[in-house]
Formats: sequence, structure tokens, C-alpha cells
Amino acid sequence: MRTEKFDQSDNEAFSGLIKAPSVAKANSGQTEPATGQKVPALVVIDSRTLFRECMARCLEQLWRGELRVIAVPSVQAWQAIADKVPASLILLGVFNKSSGDAVHLELKALREAANPVPAVVISDTEELDHILGSLEHGARGFISSNLSFDIAVEAMRFVKAGGTFVPANSLLMAQRSNKAMDEQPRTTAEFFTSRQIAVVEALRMGKPNKSIAYELNMCESTVKVHVRNIMKKLKAKNRTQVAFIANKMLR
Repeated sequence: MRTEKFDQSDNEAFSGLIKAPSVAKANSGQTEPATGQKVPALVVIDSRTLFRECMARCLEQLWRGELRVIAVPSVQAWQAIADKVPASLILLGVFNKSSGDAVHLELKALREAANPVPAVVISDTEELDHILGSLEHGARGFISSNLSFDIAVEAMRFVKAGGTFVPANSLLMAQRSNKAMDEQPRTTAEFFTSRQIAVVEALRMGKPNKSIAYELNMCESTVKVHVRNIMKKLKAKNRTQVAFIANKMLR
């Protein structure tokens, strides 16, 4: 079997492959079913060339005769050929948590496609919010790069069969970390400057930025900066979470 690698600029190659399936079949060693149905694909999506090619070449040995393996650098490159190349599973590589927002957009695009395909995220980060965020945006599985290759493959098979996979070890580590944080005594003074404490107090009372700016004699843009920094320190996703966490700290 030959791993098929596509780049965004290879539109002519896409059409050539699709219009001449017999050539692709001869080159890859695949055997088309007697009904003429196309062999489904396992799609490896990652911008890192070495990673996606190594992963694809390993996976093709395991799925020989069952799936063909296609390696592409982006979701957009996959979408360019998705209507002509049927797929049964997508493996989406992620650098780290900092690229989370971009990954969420890609997962959303995959989920909203005309023919959505189960997607598995493989990431170097095991933080709970990163895992949950991926699942909330459409992933059916999350694989940490700390897992062995054999376990990762079985997780892919499980998702392909209709299941949802999350590494239990990641959840347990997150639970222990949260427990340790809850047990450690903290005060708002350990986290914030005096101005940030004033903003936190206003957020606890549900006041909007405009009112906070007026009462604390700040520009509204300055208040927004304080709110962003406070959310970052508390790892909160919105103002409501800030108020909840701040109340818990004060208790």
C-alpha cells in the first residue's frame, strides 16, 4: 500500500487521482470491491510534515486491505477532496494547547461537513479543559502523545466503531490537581493587584465594564484588560466563572 499525501496546492493532483481511480489502485496495491465501491480512507491531518508522514506510514501497515491512509496538511486540504474520497476516520494532530482555538474551528468545520466523519485529536497536552474543549467542539476521541502506539491504534478502532475515547489517566491527573488546588489555602491578595481586586469585587456584584470604569475612575478599555488578566489567572472562561471562583476563594 502507498500512503497518499496531499498538499493544498495540489488541486490538479486531486482531480487526477479522483478521475483515474484505477491508476491509484495500481500504485497503492488496493483492491476495489467487486461492487465498484471505493475503499474508505483514514485521513491524517497535521501541518507537521514529518509527523503526518510517519504516522500515516505506520497506520497503513495496520489497516492494509481495510482502509487506505491519506495524509494532508490541513482540514482545508482534506475538504478539497472529501466529496470524492470517502473516509471513515480522521486523525487531527495538535501542537499544544495554545493552538486550541484554531483546532476548535477545524473540529467545527469537520462536524458541519455534508458527510461528517468521526475525528480523533492527538495532542501533546493532557489538560482537562483542552480535552473537554475538543470533545465539545466535535471530536469523538482524544489521544495523548504519551500513550503507546498500540493503545492509540485501539482507541482509533474504538472511535471508528462508534465509541468515544478519553484517556482515563488524564482525567485522574486532572482530578488530583484540582483536589490539591482546592486544599491549598489562598487569598485574593496572592493572585491580584489592588486594582484587580477592585475589579473582581465589581464582577462579583455583576457590574458591567462601563459601570466599573466609572466607579474606579478607569478607562473602559483598561477595565477590559483587567478582566482578561483576571480570567487568565483564574483560568475562567467568562465573567460568571470569575465571580464563582472569587466567591469560593473568599470562603
